[in-house]
Amino acid sequence: MVSKLDNIPTTTVTLDTCKKLITKQCRATWQTRWKRANVGRATFDIMPQVGCKLYFPNDRCSAISYTRLLDDSMLKAHQHRIGLEASNRCACGLGIDDIEHFLLQYTLYDDLHQVLKHDVPKVWERCESRCSLNLSVQLLLFPFASDQLTYVECCDILSATFNYISSSQRQL
Repeated sequence: MVSKLDNIPTTTVTLDTCKKLITKQCRATWQTRWKRANVGRATFDIMPQVGCKLYFPNDRCSAISYTRLLDDSMLKAHQHRIGLEASNRCACGLGIDDIEHFLLQYTLYDDLHQVLKHDVPKVWERCESRCSLNLSVQLLLFPFASDQLTYVECCDILSATFNYISSSQRQL
């Protein structure tokens, strides 16, 4: 009778291979927990994948604003939700002051939107994607979620977003 112990492979595993296997298992566990978590859902909607190498601007103020947009911003929608603002309405009067409104709809920034709507499609054209461009909050804040783009193209889209954030001169 053959025992189960006799079927265990006896080949050695290198330290490098062992580290890769452990890293892969940790990342899979992390991703599963992120998907199942009850907190951070706003951030999850923007950044559904864990472990991606991020790209930040050199300008510290833009980097802080970018990070705040991913979770706890100074926009009225968030401030209203936590009880620090009486209303979630935008100063432009045309919507709720949330991330989507700030990045894509705020009428006082129409000239900045035009630049953003020019720069991002140029990057998208370079990637030769067969999919049509959907200018969304996720694409502008976390283009790494798109499997259509290279790391460099993702950084180019984020650079356009960082320029928009910086040019808005708004504390986020």
